[in-house]
Amino acid sequence: MDAAFWECRGLTSVTIPSSITTIGNEIFFGCDSLTSIHVESGNTVYDSRNGCNAIIETSTNTLIAGCKNTMIPNTIAIIGRRAFCGCISLTLIAIPNSVISIEYEAFAYCDGLTSITIPSSVTSIDNSFRGCRDLASIVVEAGNTVYDSRNGCNAIIETATNRLIAGYRDCHKQAYCWLQEYCYSQHGNYHRGNSILWLQRLDVNNHSQFSYRH
Repeated sequence: MDAAFWECRGLTSVTIPSSITTIGNEIFFGCDSLTSIHVESGNTVYDSRNGCNAIIETSTNTLIAGCKNTMIPNTIAIIGRRAFCGCISLTLIAIPNSVISIEYEAFAYCDGLTSITIPSSVTSIDNSFRGCRDLASIVVEAGNTVYDSRNGCNAIIETATNRLIAGYRDCHKQAYCWLQEYCYSQHGNYHRGNSILWLQRLDVNNHSQFSYRH
């Protein structure tokens, strides 16, 4: 069942018994106080290897649910759909070089997250940081063949197409000024101050491919 423990704000620890074989999406959304996640040994589908404080689908090395104390193991290939969604107490997370995919809204609405580094191994990102209001720094590691954050732009750019697929509060000043001008010309208003421009698949050479919200 999805969202099984939705906004159980007093929940501090969870133990998944060995009998559990199915876990839904975003099961710990809004569980602000959750600090410990443990999967019992003997579970044939899930594990919490190396005391990582997360639930991992063993056969695919997919992290499907985490909390503010999660340490992503260096055996993880996929950060699953909405794995950390709504974890507003998450302030810091290190993504290891084993990760190749950060799935849809994996870190959505993690309000406390202020910076993120995308390792060179990641080849797929799907609106993974939507709603992260305080996210001010994004770095894509050198050597990534799919994405980059050229010129310290604090954004994720799809290198082959020059499309800016995700940009946040402290996007490069020049890009932000251009976006303000674009918003005004298309919609008759500016979005200033602490407003966040959510940029999805912006082609830097084609102004028509632009969507935003604030």
